[in-house]
Amino acid sequence: MELLVSYPRGHFGRARREVLEALRRLGDECPRIERTSVEGISLVHTALDAREVARRCRELFHQGFAFEHAIKWMPVDYWCEADLEAMRALLADKVRAQIGEQETWGMQVEKHRWQQYHTRDIVTQLAKAIDRKVDLDQPDKLVRVDFLGEQAAVSVLRSGDVFSATSPQERSDNRRSTMSYYMARIFSRPFETVVADTIERLREEGFGVLTDIDVQATLKSKIGAEMPRYRILGACNPQLAHAALQLEDKLGVLLPCNVIVRETADERVEVASVDPVTAMERTGNPALAATAQEVRRRLANVLAAIAT
Repeated sequence: MELLVSYPRGHFGRARREVLEALRRLGDECPRIERTSVEGISLVHTALDAREVARRCRELFHQGFAFEHAIKWMPVDYWCEADLEAMRALLADKVRAQIGEQETWGMQVEKHRWQQYHTRDIVTQLAKAIDRKVDLDQPDKLVRVDFLGEQAAVSVLRSGDVFSATSPQERSDNRRSTMSYYMARIFSRPFETVVADTIERLREEGFGVLTDIDVQATLKSKIGAEMPRYRILGACNPQLAHAALQLEDKLGVLLPCNVIVRETADERVEVASVDPVTAMERTGNPALAATAQEVRRRLANVLAAIAT
């Protein structure tokens, strides 16, 4: 499966690292990322379903993964020569069958420094290949055509098939998301091994573990309740904690930064940390923003560094 992933010009290396980490978290250890002929657009080859990748990137975004460079992910269904006759044949032979008789469709053309035809002429010629009702506002399917040098990428998209970290809707949804108060990863390793690895990774990022609460043992001894293994690690970076307390003296009610390690229903292990940006927003003190971002960056590094 393939996706076009957009990135800021001059940032291919950083975007590539971000794509590799995101796909690793989603379960693809060996994706291939290459430049296209257009600066700012990369081509990603993955063993995963491309639309599922876009959907799960959206979930990662809401969980706190920072898509700073790999900012837009779009599945690609077909490739053909950047020639109107070849493209019209592709739409008639392949794309038309993906649009039901009762479905509406629209078309979007992106000419990335390709000036052979006017956009209006391209749409007029290609639309002849699909005899379905057109809806320019809210189509059931969107036929997207991206001209990339001598090749054209064609995608048949439903709502939600494209993930863009910079779109106002995604950012609004991320702010409202009920999951945005934490960042998490899941591992298929022994529980105690993951606990030890988490503590070590916290140490590497400058966090000491002030408290280590065994929730399973505590609830068993206090009320006889049975539950899977569950540890709460109270992590603190002294320098960052001091800087934050200088700005907000009651911030201690939100400290330390809790990191949980818990056994899941399918016998895997989840590690989750508080999202300090969301937590500190509750104070209404904008002076804390930079410190919160730095804590978040370090906690995200911790999660990323835990071995799978």
